[in-house]
Amino acid sequence: MDIVLIGAGGHGKVVLDILQYEGKHRIIGFLDADPSLHGTEVAGVPVLGGVNQLHKLKSQKVRGAIVSIGDNRVRLQYAPRGL
Repeated sequence: MDIVLIGAGGHGKVVLDILQYEGKHRIIGFLDADPSLHGTEVAGVPVLGGVNQLHKLKSQKVRGAIVSIGDNRVRLQYAPRGL
């Protein structure tokens, strides 16, 4: 399945490493709130922009997203309980 990771920081790199080792998903890129990262690469994976890109990526057949933000409070803003 094609997926994106939300959060291109240290925790995002750890999640990326786990997913690459597992080999079950194709990581399309990262989404991150930091505009200075947009258009760059993290661990060889492109940072595609902010979370506002999710709708566009969905239309391009990306079917999954993993919130890979280490800070629990910030992560909760992207993935509220009960979803």
